[in-house]
Amino acid sequence: MDRRSLGRYGEELAAGYLMNLGYEVIVRNWRCPLGEIDLICCDGPTLVFVEVRTRTSRRMGTPEESLDGRKKRKLHHLVQAFFLSPVRRRMLTHDYRIDFVAVELAPDRRTLRRITHIQNAF
Repeated sequence: MDRRSLGRYGEELAAGYLMNLGYEVIVRNWRCPLGEIDLICCDGPTLVFVEVRTRTSRRMGTPEESLDGRKKRKLHHLVQAFFLSPVRRRMLTHDYRIDFVAVELAPDRRTLRRITHIQNAF
């Protein structure tokens, strides 16, 4: 499994986890010229932008440690771009937050070790 496939697999696991919590996944991999938002969900009336990080070892740190200041700033710019997009104009809610989901897999890249969900991560 290459890096991109690993990321997509982690996003699938995160989406399933969030749906089990009652979230509605409304957009996957929303893209614009600035980049990509992994998942956009509704948690009741709140629009939730979700960054997913997947790791198979801690050699380069935990998924949480991979979310640096540069990525956080980029996510805030992506959220602003989303609010200006045609997709957003069809939604009625104005409340939003940014969540983070860390996915750790075993070295076999299939066995789930843990999923950690942080609401309102930054």
